[in-house]
Amino acid sequence: MSYLKFNKESYYSSLNSALNSGNKETFRKLFLRLHDRDKSDAFRELTVDNKRKIAEYVEPLEFRDIFRMMEVEDQEAAIEHLPYQYIKDVMVQMPNDSIAYFINRSNQTKKQWVLKYLDSTKQREVLEILSYASETAGSIMTKECAVVLEHQTVEQVIEYLREIGEYAETIYYVYIVDEHHRLTGVTSLRDILMSSTDTLMKDIMIQQIVSAHVSDDQEDVLQTMKDYDLLAIPVVSEDNMMQGIITVDDMIDIMEEESTEDFHEFAGIRKQDMTDETGQKKSIIQTAFSRTPWLAIFMLIAMAIGGLTNLFEDTLQQAVLLSAFIPAIMDTAGNVGTQSLAVTISEKDLTGMSFTDLLKTLRVEILAGIYMGVTSAAMMFIVINIFYRDMMIAAVVSLSLIITIVVSTILGVIIPLIVDKLGFDISVASGPFITIFADAIGLFLYFSIATVLI
Repeated sequence: MSYLKFNKESYYSSLNSALNSGNKETFRKLFLRLHDRDKSDAFRELTVDNKRKIAEYVEPLEFRDIFRMMEVEDQEAAIEHLPYQYIKDVMVQMPNDSIAYFINRSNQTKKQWVLKYLDSTKQREVLEILSYASETAGSIMTKECAVVLEHQTVEQVIEYLREIGEYAETIYYVYIVDEHHRLTGVTSLRDILMSSTDTLMKDIMIQQIVSAHVSDDQEDVLQTMKDYDLLAIPVVSEDNMMQGIITVDDMIDIMEEESTEDFHEFAGIRKQDMTDETGQKKSIIQTAFSRTPWLAIFMLIAMAIGGLTNLFEDTLQQAVLLSAFIPAIMDTAGNVGTQSLAVTISEKDLTGMSFTDLLKTLRVEILAGIYMGVTSAAMMFIVINIFYRDMMIAAVVSLSLIITIVVSTILGVIIPLIVDKLGFDISVASGPFITIFADAIGLFLYFSIATVLI
Protein backbone atom coordinates (compact mmCIF):
# COMPACT_ATOMS: atom_id res chain seq x y z
CA MET A 1 0.00 0.00 0.00
CA SER A 2 1.75 3.11 -1.23
CA TYR A 3 0.21 5.46 1.31
CA LEU A 4 2.28 3.86 4.05
CA LYS A 5 5.41 5.20 2.37
CA PHE A 6 4.97 8.87 3.13
CA ASN A 7 6.84 11.74 4.71
CA LYS A 8 5.49 11.47 8.22
CA GLU A 9 6.74 14.85 9.37
CA SER A 10 4.99 16.61 6.49
CA TYR A 11 1.87 14.47 6.82
CA TYR A 12 1.53 15.08 10.56
CA SER A 13 2.06 18.80 9.94
CA SER A 14 -0.89 18.70 7.52
CA LEU A 15 -3.02 17.05 10.21
CA ASN A 16 -2.13 19.80 12.69
CA SER A 17 -2.92 22.43 10.08
CA ALA A 18 -6.33 20.89 9.37
CA LEU A 19 -7.13 20.93 13.07
CA ASN A 20 -5.87 24.49 13.50
CA SER A 21 -8.14 25.69 10.67
CA GLY A 22 -11.09 23.64 11.88
CA ASN A 23 -11.31 21.73 8.59
CA LYS A 24 -12.98 18.53 9.80
CA GLU A 25 -13.47 16.99 6.37
CA THR A 26 -9.81 17.36 5.40
CA PHE A 27 -8.61 16.08 8.76
CA ARG A 28 -10.81 12.98 8.65
CA LYS A 29 -9.78 12.26 5.08
CA LEU A 30 -6.09 12.46 5.98
CA PHE A 31 -6.34 10.80 9.39
CA LEU A 32 -8.66 7.87 8.73
CA ARG A 33 -6.74 6.63 5.68
CA LEU A 34 -3.78 5.85 7.93
CA HIS A 35 -3.12 2.48 9.53
CA ASP A 36 -4.05 2.38 13.23
CA ARG A 37 -0.35 2.28 14.16
CA ASP A 38 0.31 5.44 12.12
CA LYS A 39 -2.78 7.07 13.62
CA SER A 40 -1.39 6.49 17.11
CA ASP A 41 1.93 8.01 16.01
CA ALA A 42 0.05 10.97 14.51
CA PHE A 43 -1.82 11.54 17.76
CA ARG A 44 1.50 11.70 19.61
CA GLU A 45 2.73 14.45 17.25
CA LEU A 46 -0.36 16.65 17.68
CA THR A 47 -0.13 19.75 19.83
CA VAL A 48 -1.89 19.63 23.20
CA ASP A 49 -4.70 21.87 21.96
CA ASN A 50 -5.21 19.73 18.87
CA LYS A 51 -5.24 16.53 20.92
CA ARG A 52 -8.24 17.94 22.77
CA LYS A 53 -10.03 18.47 19.43
CA ILE A 54 -9.82 14.78 18.52
CA ALA A 55 -13.09 14.13 20.37
CA GLU A 56 -14.89 16.40 17.87
CA TYR A 57 -13.32 14.86 14.77
CA VAL A 58 -13.01 11.12 15.50
CA GLU A 59 -15.80 8.86 16.75
CA PRO A 60 -15.14 6.85 19.97
CA LEU A 61 -15.43 3.57 18.05
CA GLU A 62 -12.84 4.80 15.54
CA PHE A 63 -10.54 5.93 18.34
CA ARG A 64 -10.82 2.60 20.19
CA ASP A 65 -8.45 0.71 17.88
CA ILE A 66 -6.08 3.70 17.81
CA PHE A 67 -5.99 3.75 21.61
CA ARG A 68 -5.14 0.03 21.68
CA MET A 69 -2.16 0.64 19.37
CA MET A 70 -0.74 3.46 21.47
CA GLU A 71 2.21 3.24 23.80
CA VAL A 72 1.21 3.54 27.46
CA GLU A 73 2.54 7.11 27.67
CA ASP A 74 0.33 8.16 24.72
CA GLN A 75 -2.68 6.44 26.29
CA GLU A 76 -2.06 8.45 29.45
CA ALA A 77 -1.93 11.65 27.35
CA ALA A 78 -5.23 10.72 25.67
CA ILE A 79 -6.94 10.24 29.04
CA GLU A 80 -5.47 13.52 30.29
CA HIS A 81 -6.48 15.67 27.30
CA LEU A 82 -9.72 14.15 25.99
CA PRO A 83 -13.16 14.71 27.60
CA TYR A 84 -14.35 12.32 30.30
CA GLN A 85 -17.43 11.14 28.37
CA TYR A 86 -15.40 10.54 25.21
CA ILE A 87 -12.86 8.35 27.03
CA LYS A 88 -15.72 6.55 28.75
CA ASP A 89 -17.28 5.73 25.37
CA VAL A 90 -13.89 4.48 24.16
CA MET A 91 -13.27 2.34 27.27
CA VAL A 92 -16.70 0.73 27.10
CA GLN A 93 -15.77 -0.71 23.70
CA MET A 94 -12.22 -1.71 24.65
CA PRO A 95 -11.38 -5.40 25.22
CA ASN A 96 -11.02 -6.19 28.91
CA ASP A 97 -7.47 -7.48 28.55
CA SER A 98 -6.37 -4.23 26.88
CA ILE A 99 -7.80 -2.22 29.78
CA ALA A 100 -6.09 -4.50 32.33
CA TYR A 101 -2.82 -4.23 30.38
CA PHE A 102 -3.00 -0.43 30.52
CA ILE A 103 -3.79 -0.39 34.25
CA ASN A 104 -0.86 -2.68 35.03
CA ARG A 105 1.65 -0.61 33.08
CA SER A 106 0.53 2.97 33.60
CA ASN A 107 2.66 5.08 35.93
CA GLN A 108 0.33 8.07 35.99
CA THR A 109 -3.22 6.74 35.74
CA LYS A 110 -4.52 5.02 38.86
CA LYS A 111 -6.66 1.89 38.66
CA GLN A 112 -9.62 3.62 40.30
CA TRP A 113 -9.58 6.39 37.67
CA VAL A 114 -9.79 3.86 34.84
CA LEU A 115 -12.47 1.71 36.48
CA LYS A 116 -14.82 4.67 36.87
CA TYR A 117 -15.15 4.77 33.07
CA LEU A 118 -16.63 1.24 33.06
CA ASP A 119 -20.05 -0.15 33.92
CA SER A 120 -20.37 -2.68 36.76
CA THR A 121 -20.20 -5.74 34.49
CA LYS A 122 -17.05 -4.58 32.71
CA GLN A 123 -15.50 -3.49 36.00
CA ARG A 124 -16.01 -6.97 37.41
CA GLU A 125 -14.44 -8.63 34.35
CA VAL A 126 -11.43 -6.30 34.37
CA LEU A 127 -10.93 -6.76 38.12
CA GLU A 128 -11.02 -10.53 37.59
CA ILE A 129 -8.14 -10.29 35.11
CA LEU A 130 -6.24 -7.99 37.49
CA SER A 131 -6.75 -10.48 40.32
CA TYR A 132 -4.52 -13.07 38.68
CA ALA A 133 -0.81 -13.12 39.44
CA SER A 134 1.37 -11.08 37.11
CA GLU A 135 2.77 -12.86 34.03
CA THR A 136 0.24 -15.71 34.23
CA ALA A 137 -2.27 -16.80 31.59
CA GLY A 138 -5.13 -15.34 33.63
CA SER A 139 -3.53 -11.89 33.71
CA ILE A 140 -3.22 -11.62 29.91
CA MET A 141 -6.37 -13.39 28.70
CA THR A 142 -9.43 -11.72 27.20
CA LYS A 143 -13.02 -12.76 27.77
CA GLU A 144 -14.21 -11.39 24.41
CA CYS A 145 -14.31 -14.72 22.60
CA ALA A 146 -16.77 -16.99 20.81
CA VAL A 147 -18.22 -19.58 23.21
CA VAL A 148 -21.22 -21.76 22.29
CA LEU A 149 -23.06 -24.79 23.67
CA GLU A 150 -22.72 -28.36 22.42
CA HIS A 151 -26.36 -28.66 21.38
CA GLN A 152 -26.44 -25.45 19.31
CA THR A 153 -26.70 -25.80 15.54
CA VAL A 154 -24.42 -24.32 12.91
CA GLU A 155 -27.18 -21.91 11.90
CA GLN A 156 -27.54 -20.62 15.46
CA VAL A 157 -23.79 -20.25 15.85
CA ILE A 158 -23.40 -18.30 12.60
CA GLU A 159 -26.10 -15.87 13.75
CA TYR A 160 -24.34 -15.58 17.13
CA LEU A 161 -21.00 -14.85 15.44
CA ARG A 162 -22.60 -12.05 13.43
CA GLU A 163 -23.76 -10.47 16.69
CA ILE A 164 -20.43 -10.65 18.56
CA GLY A 165 -18.02 -10.49 15.61
CA GLU A 166 -17.34 -6.77 16.00
CA TYR A 167 -16.39 -7.08 19.66
CA ALA A 168 -14.80 -10.53 19.89
CA GLU A 169 -11.01 -10.70 19.89
CA THR A 170 -11.18 -13.41 17.24
CA ILE A 171 -13.89 -15.62 15.74
CA TYR A 172 -11.58 -17.94 13.86
CA TYR A 173 -11.81 -20.41 16.76
CA VAL A 174 -15.17 -21.18 18.34
CA TYR A 175 -15.07 -22.87 21.73
CA ILE A 176 -17.73 -25.36 22.79
CA VAL A 177 -18.85 -25.82 26.41
CA ASP A 178 -21.40 -28.01 28.19
CA GLU A 179 -24.30 -26.76 30.29
CA HIS A 180 -21.90 -26.20 33.22
CA HIS A 181 -19.63 -24.01 31.07
CA ARG A 182 -16.88 -26.65 31.05
CA LEU A 183 -14.75 -26.63 27.91
CA THR A 184 -15.45 -29.76 25.87
CA GLY A 185 -14.28 -28.93 22.36
CA VAL A 186 -13.15 -26.43 19.76
CA THR A 187 -13.84 -25.91 16.08
CA SER A 188 -12.79 -23.45 13.41
CA LEU A 189 -14.87 -20.96 11.49
CA ARG A 190 -13.98 -22.83 8.32
CA ASP A 191 -15.44 -26.09 9.66
CA ILE A 192 -18.59 -24.26 10.70
CA LEU A 193 -19.07 -22.71 7.26
CA MET A 194 -18.44 -26.04 5.55
CA SER A 195 -21.10 -27.84 7.63
CA SER A 196 -24.84 -27.98 7.01
CA THR A 197 -26.97 -25.53 8.98
CA ASP A 198 -28.65 -28.19 11.13
CA THR A 199 -25.39 -29.81 12.28
CA LEU A 200 -24.85 -29.76 16.03
CA MET A 201 -21.63 -28.28 17.38
CA LYS A 202 -20.82 -31.44 19.32
CA ASP A 203 -20.69 -33.32 16.00
CA ILE A 204 -18.02 -31.12 14.41
CA MET A 205 -15.94 -30.12 17.43
CA ILE A 206 -12.43 -31.39 18.13
CA GLN A 207 -12.22 -32.91 21.60
CA GLN A 208 -8.41 -33.06 21.79
CA ILE A 209 -8.11 -29.54 23.16
CA VAL A 210 -4.86 -27.71 23.80
CA SER A 211 -5.54 -25.25 26.62
CA ALA A 212 -3.80 -23.19 29.30
CA HIS A 213 -4.60 -22.95 32.99
CA VAL A 214 -5.19 -19.50 34.50
CA SER A 215 -2.10 -19.92 36.70
CA ASP A 216 0.26 -21.08 33.92
CA ASP A 217 3.30 -18.90 33.35
CA GLN A 218 2.98 -16.77 30.21
CA GLU A 219 6.27 -18.16 28.86
CA ASP A 220 4.85 -21.70 29.07
CA VAL A 221 1.71 -20.53 27.25
CA LEU A 222 3.85 -18.92 24.57
CA GLN A 223 5.79 -22.14 24.10
CA THR A 224 2.57 -24.17 23.84
CA MET A 225 1.17 -21.84 21.18
CA LYS A 226 4.43 -22.12 19.23
CA ASP A 227 4.51 -25.91 19.52
CA TYR A 228 0.94 -26.32 18.25
CA ASP A 229 0.90 -23.37 15.80
CA LEU A 230 -2.16 -21.82 17.46
CA LEU A 231 -3.66 -18.43 16.65
CA ALA A 232 -5.43 -18.47 20.02
CA ILE A 233 -5.49 -20.73 23.07
CA PRO A 234 -8.37 -21.20 25.54
CA VAL A 235 -7.75 -20.50 29.23
CA VAL A 236 -9.52 -22.68 31.78
CA SER A 237 -9.87 -22.83 35.56
CA GLU A 238 -8.91 -25.71 37.86
CA ASP A 239 -12.22 -27.49 37.12
CA ASN A 240 -11.92 -26.91 33.34
CA MET A 241 -14.37 -24.00 33.28
CA MET A 242 -13.89 -21.76 30.23
CA GLN A 243 -12.40 -18.43 31.37
CA GLY A 244 -11.16 -16.70 28.22
CA ILE A 245 -8.58 -16.88 25.44
CA ILE A 246 -5.09 -15.60 24.66
CA THR A 247 -4.47 -14.56 21.06
CA VAL A 248 -1.27 -14.68 19.05
CA ASP A 249 -1.01 -10.87 18.81
CA ASP A 250 -0.96 -10.70 22.63
CA MET A 251 1.74 -13.35 22.71
CA ILE A 252 3.89 -11.39 20.26
CA ASP A 253 3.90 -8.53 22.76
CA ILE A 254 4.69 -11.00 25.55
CA MET A 255 7.52 -12.47 23.47
CA GLU A 256 9.07 -9.02 23.13
CA GLU A 257 8.72 -8.38 26.88
CA GLU A 258 10.22 -11.75 27.77
CA SER A 259 13.12 -11.28 25.35
CA THR A 260 13.86 -7.86 26.86
CA GLU A 261 13.63 -9.30 30.38
CA ASP A 262 15.94 -12.22 29.49
CA PHE A 263 18.43 -9.79 27.94
CA HIS A 264 18.46 -7.72 31.16
CA GLU A 265 18.81 -10.82 33.34
CA PHE A 266 21.63 -12.12 31.19
CA ALA A 267 23.47 -8.92 32.15
CA GLY A 268 22.64 -9.54 35.83
CA ILE A 269 19.76 -7.02 35.98
CA ARG A 270 16.59 -8.54 37.41
CA LYS A 271 13.09 -7.24 36.77
CA GLN A 272 12.77 -6.23 40.43
CA ASP A 273 15.86 -4.07 39.96
CA MET A 274 13.90 -1.90 37.52
CA THR A 275 10.33 -1.97 38.93
CA ASP A 276 8.81 -2.01 42.40
CA GLU A 277 6.23 -4.47 43.75
CA THR A 278 3.40 -2.55 42.06
CA GLY A 279 5.08 -2.78 38.63
CA GLN A 280 5.99 0.93 38.55
CA LYS A 281 9.45 2.02 37.40
CA LYS A 282 11.91 2.65 40.21
CA SER A 283 13.56 6.00 40.74
CA ILE A 284 17.21 6.54 39.81
CA ILE A 285 18.28 6.19 43.46
CA GLN A 286 16.27 2.97 43.94
CA THR A 287 17.70 1.52 40.74
CA ALA A 288 21.26 2.35 41.79
CA PHE A 289 20.81 0.80 45.25
CA SER A 290 19.30 -2.40 43.83
CA ARG A 291 22.33 -2.94 41.55
CA THR A 292 25.04 -1.93 44.02
CA PRO A 293 25.23 -5.28 45.92
CA TRP A 294 25.97 -7.18 42.69
CA LEU A 295 28.54 -4.59 41.69
CA ALA A 296 30.26 -4.85 45.07
CA ILE A 297 30.43 -8.64 44.85
CA PHE A 298 31.90 -8.55 41.36
CA MET A 299 34.45 -5.92 42.38
CA LEU A 300 35.68 -8.07 45.29
CA ILE A 301 35.96 -11.13 43.07
CA ALA A 302 37.75 -9.08 40.39
CA MET A 303 40.25 -7.89 43.02
CA ALA A 304 40.89 -11.50 43.99
CA ILE A 305 41.50 -12.37 40.33
CA GLY A 306 43.91 -9.46 40.07
CA GLY A 307 45.84 -11.00 42.94
CA LEU A 308 46.67 -13.97 40.74
CA THR A 309 49.32 -11.91 39.00
CA ASN A 310 51.19 -11.60 42.31
CA LEU A 311 51.48 -15.39 42.49
CA PHE A 312 53.28 -15.45 39.16
CA GLU A 313 55.43 -12.36 39.63
CA ASP A 314 58.66 -14.26 38.93
CA THR A 315 57.28 -15.60 35.66
CA LEU A 316 56.26 -12.10 34.54
CA GLN A 317 59.71 -10.74 35.36
CA GLN A 318 61.32 -13.41 33.16
CA ALA A 319 59.00 -12.67 30.23
CA VAL A 320 57.44 -9.21 30.47
CA LEU A 321 55.86 -9.72 27.04
CA LEU A 322 53.42 -12.17 28.67
CA SER A 323 51.50 -9.25 30.19
CA ALA A 324 50.62 -7.94 26.74
CA PHE A 325 48.40 -10.98 26.07
CA ILE A 326 46.56 -11.08 29.41
CA PRO A 327 43.54 -9.13 27.99
CA ALA A 328 43.34 -11.47 25.00
CA ILE A 329 43.29 -14.57 27.23
CA MET A 330 40.72 -13.16 29.67
CA ASP A 331 38.42 -11.67 27.04
CA THR A 332 38.47 -14.88 25.02
CA ALA A 333 37.65 -16.97 28.10
CA GLY A 334 34.75 -14.74 29.08
CA ASN A 335 33.33 -14.51 25.56
CA VAL A 336 33.49 -18.25 24.90
CA GLY A 337 31.99 -19.04 28.30
CA THR A 338 29.11 -16.65 27.64
CA GLN A 339 28.48 -18.16 24.18
CA SER A 340 28.36 -21.65 25.65
CA LEU A 341 26.07 -20.40 28.41
CA ALA A 342 23.67 -18.92 25.83
CA VAL A 343 23.47 -22.29 24.05
CA THR A 344 22.86 -24.13 27.34
CA ILE A 345 20.11 -21.89 28.74
CA SER A 346 18.29 -22.02 25.40
CA GLU A 347 17.40 -25.62 26.29
CA LYS A 348 13.65 -25.94 26.97
CA ASP A 349 14.03 -27.72 30.32
CA LEU A 350 17.35 -27.69 32.12
CA THR A 351 15.80 -29.29 35.20
CA GLY A 352 14.60 -32.26 33.16
CA MET A 353 17.89 -32.70 31.25
CA SER A 354 18.98 -36.33 31.46
CA PHE A 355 22.57 -37.46 31.98
CA THR A 356 22.65 -38.59 28.33
CA ASP A 357 21.52 -35.14 27.18
CA LEU A 358 24.17 -33.56 29.40
CA LEU A 359 26.91 -35.71 27.89
CA LYS A 360 25.66 -34.92 24.38
CA THR A 361 25.67 -31.17 25.09
CA LEU A 362 29.14 -31.38 26.66
CA ARG A 363 30.46 -33.35 23.70
CA VAL A 364 29.19 -30.79 21.20
CA GLU A 365 30.54 -27.85 23.19
CA ILE A 366 33.94 -29.47 23.82
CA LEU A 367 34.39 -30.33 20.14
CA ALA A 368 33.35 -26.79 19.21
CA GLY A 369 35.80 -25.48 21.83
CA ILE A 370 38.65 -27.56 20.41
CA TYR A 371 37.93 -26.31 16.89
CA MET A 372 37.72 -22.66 18.03
CA GLY A 373 40.79 -23.07 20.22
CA VAL A 374 42.98 -24.56 17.51
CA THR A 375 41.85 -21.94 14.99
CA SER A 376 42.45 -19.04 17.41
CA ALA A 377 45.78 -20.50 18.55
CA ALA A 378 47.04 -20.87 14.98
CA MET A 379 46.17 -17.28 14.18
CA MET A 380 47.80 -16.00 17.38
CA PHE A 381 50.93 -18.14 16.84
CA ILE A 382 51.44 -16.61 13.38
CA VAL A 383 50.76 -13.04 14.55
CA ILE A 384 53.15 -13.23 17.53
CA ASN A 385 55.95 -14.69 15.43
CA ILE A 386 55.51 -12.01 12.78
CA PHE A 387 55.37 -9.00 15.10
CA TYR A 388 57.34 -10.14 18.18
CA ARG A 389 59.57 -12.92 16.75
CA ASP A 390 59.28 -14.94 19.97
CA MET A 391 58.53 -18.62 19.35
CA MET A 392 58.26 -19.52 23.05
CA ILE A 393 55.75 -16.76 23.89
CA ALA A 394 53.76 -17.73 20.80
CA ALA A 395 53.67 -21.35 21.97
CA VAL A 396 52.58 -20.35 25.51
CA VAL A 397 49.80 -18.06 24.29
CA SER A 398 48.57 -20.55 21.67
CA LEU A 399 48.48 -23.52 24.06
CA SER A 400 46.80 -21.38 26.71
CA LEU A 401 44.13 -20.31 24.25
CA ILE A 402 43.29 -23.91 23.30
CA ILE A 403 42.98 -25.11 26.90
CA THR A 404 41.20 -21.93 28.08
CA ILE A 405 38.59 -22.05 25.33
CA VAL A 406 37.81 -25.74 25.94
CA VAL A 407 37.53 -25.21 29.71
CA SER A 408 35.31 -22.14 29.20
CA THR A 409 32.89 -24.11 27.02
CA ILE A 410 32.63 -26.73 29.76
CA LEU A 411 31.96 -24.03 32.36
CA GLY A 412 29.25 -22.61 30.12
CA VAL A 413 27.41 -25.93 30.35
CA ILE A 414 28.12 -26.92 33.96
CA ILE A 415 27.56 -23.62 35.81
CA PRO A 416 23.96 -22.98 34.65
CA LEU A 417 23.05 -26.58 35.54
CA ILE A 418 24.49 -26.15 39.05
CA VAL A 419 22.74 -22.78 39.45
CA ASP A 420 19.45 -24.33 38.27
CA LYS A 421 19.80 -27.24 40.73
CA LEU A 422 20.36 -24.75 43.56
CA GLY A 423 17.08 -23.06 42.66
CA PHE A 424 18.46 -19.74 41.41
CA ASP A 425 17.52 -17.94 38.19
CA ILE A 426 20.09 -19.15 35.66
CA SER A 427 19.81 -16.00 33.54
CA VAL A 428 20.65 -13.70 36.45
CA ALA A 429 23.18 -15.80 38.31
CA SER A 430 25.00 -17.52 35.44
CA GLY A 431 25.88 -14.59 33.15
CA PRO A 432 28.10 -12.49 35.42
CA PHE A 433 29.61 -15.45 37.27
CA ILE A 434 30.51 -17.39 34.12
CA THR A 435 32.53 -14.40 32.94
CA ILE A 436 34.36 -14.06 36.27
CA PHE A 437 35.17 -17.76 36.63
CA ALA A 438 36.22 -18.11 33.00
CA ASP A 439 38.51 -15.09 33.33
CA ALA A 440 40.04 -16.42 36.54
CA ILE A 441 40.65 -19.93 35.21
CA GLY A 442 41.94 -18.59 31.89
CA LEU A 443 44.45 -16.32 33.65
CA PHE A 444 45.56 -19.11 36.01
CA LEU A 445 46.08 -21.56 33.14
CA TYR A 446 48.00 -18.94 31.13
CA PHE A 447 50.47 -18.22 33.91
CA SER A 448 50.79 -21.89 34.86
CA ILE A 449 51.69 -22.93 31.31
CA ALA A 450 54.10 -20.00 31.06
CA THR A 451 55.77 -21.03 34.34
CA VAL A 452 56.29 -24.58 33.07
CA LEU A 453 57.53 -23.70 29.57
CA ILE A 454 59.60 -20.58 30.16
